[in-house]
Parts: sequence; structure tokens; C-alpha cells
Amino acid sequence: MTAVTVMPETADGAADTVVLRAAGNPLRSLLGDGTALLGLAIVSGIMMAVALAPWIAPSKPNAIVAPQFAAPSRAHPFGADHLGRDVLSRLLFGGRVSIGATVVATVLMALIGLVIGMAAGYFGGAVDALVGRVIDVLVAFPSLLLSLVITGALGVGLRNVVIGLVVVRWASYARIVRAAVLGEREKAYVEAARSFGASDLRILRRHLLPNIVAPVVVLTSLDMGGILLSLAGLSFLGLGVRSPTAEWGSMLSEASAYIGLAPHLMWYPGGAILVFVLGFNLLGDGLRDVLDPRTRRSDQ
Repeated sequence: MTAVTVMPETADGAADTVVLRAAGNPLRSLLGDGTALLGLAIVSGIMMAVALAPWIAPSKPNAIVAPQFAAPSRAHPFGADHLGRDVLSRLLFGGRVSIGATVVATVLMALIGLVIGMAAGYFGGAVDALVGRVIDVLVAFPSLLLSLVITGALGVGLRNVVIGLVVVRWASYARIVRAAVLGEREKAYVEAARSFGASDLRILRRHLLPNIVAPVVVLTSLDMGGILLSLAGLSFLGLGVRSPTAEWGSMLSEASAYIGLAPHLMWYPGGAILVFVLGFNLLGDGLRDVLDPRTRRSDQ
């Protein structure tokens, strides 16, 4: 799939970027990738299940409906926890919290990284130097450890966990966007846009953005699983949601106290996290193959 950029002149005196793909529709290529389809099916299935939680869950997430540590049954397919709450219901409602927070955090990281990275790469100079130093500082520390410090300083709560992750992890997006803009800003279509009098904002929005958005989409899909793992890890440490709110990380934390008595209570939230991360990794690999043919797997 080869991208060719052409520069037709528009009526308002500026040039618009048109990207021609010689190898067909990227969506069609994505749907033809078995790995991507499997990842999409996994992610879609989990998201649909948690979205329909109020209608398909056996009970309310905090309702005591069975004896403590009740075994799986027809009424309670995953059994009950240490308080007698239905595990399946808490898993479904907890997924709404975990996945919702993950999506919010990922979108914020991508948007912040996109704006800062584009500004640094396009304007260069002092802006680029300042952003570069900030990025170097942030990536020099383990992201989970730095998020833990920030969240601990802000206080317990899911919102603070999201803030801690966003503050640390936007730098990886900004670094990739900056590098992409540096590779594009001196190309002929950008020079043509400048010669037609296009403003910097117009060049960034209409010409550069369409040509650098692909790596951001790929990174977002690949990073979604890691962000969920980080969020669950911070919740496991007690920095996320407060009891009795259901969330996959907090469910793992609660179940860890009874690992000798009822180890299966850790299997369900742990398995949900594993499958969700696997689904997004598969989907991200497929998107990378479609949007960046240079990384196409050798077996294809």
C-alpha cells in the first residue's frame, strides 16, 4: 500500500493535501487481516458485554445475593465473592469503569501528545528544545512508578489515577508525532502550501495532520492494553476506585486476600484483563500492518 501526496490548488489560494493509496482501501485491508479481525472481535465482544451490563448481569454489582464464596451455579455462573456478591455482575459493571477510564486516559494522552508534538516538530527552535527536555525527563523514569508518585500526591480516586497516567504517558505520543512532523515539514507539499500563503495553523491541520495521524492511531491501539494494565495495577495498590465500587484492579486486590481459600476469585478479573489486552494487541498489530506497510509481517 503506497501513499502518494499530490497538491491541487484550491479556490482560496491554498493547496490541499490529497493522499492516494495505490493498494486499495485500508479498511478492506484491515478486514482481510485475520489477526486484526480476531482482535476486533475480542475487543468488540468485551465492550458490548460491559455496555449491556445493566441488562445481562444477574444482579446489581453490590447486592448480596448468595452465601460467601458460593460455587458457580446457573444463577451465578462465576459464583460469589467473600461478601456474597455475584462475581459476574461485578465483572461486567467493573469493566465499564476499567474500560471507560482507559479510553478517557488514552484519548487525553493522544490529544495532548499530538498537539505538543506537532508544535515542537513544526516550529522547532526553543519550542522543540523545551518539549524535548520535558519528554526526556518523563521517559527517563518508569511510567508506572512515576504515575504512582503523582497519583499518591493527588490522593486516592479514579480521576487522580487517570491524571497520573496522562501526565506521564503523553510524552511517548509527542515524541512519535514530533519525529513524524520533522520528516514531513520540509516536503514539497508543505512548501507549496506556504507559497500559497497558507497559515501555520492551516498547514498543521489540513496538510500535516492527515499525513502523521497513522502512527498515532497505531500507538493508541497498541497502548490501550498497557494503559489498562497500569490502571488496574494502581487500583490493585488501593489508589483507584473506593470500595464497594467494582473495577477489575480493585477486584483483584480484594480477591488476593482470599487466594488460599478461593483462588478462582482472581481468575475472572485477571482473565478479563488478559483477554482485553490481548485483543487490543492483536488489533494494533493489524492496524500497524495496514497503515504502515514497511512493518508488514514477513509471513504475509
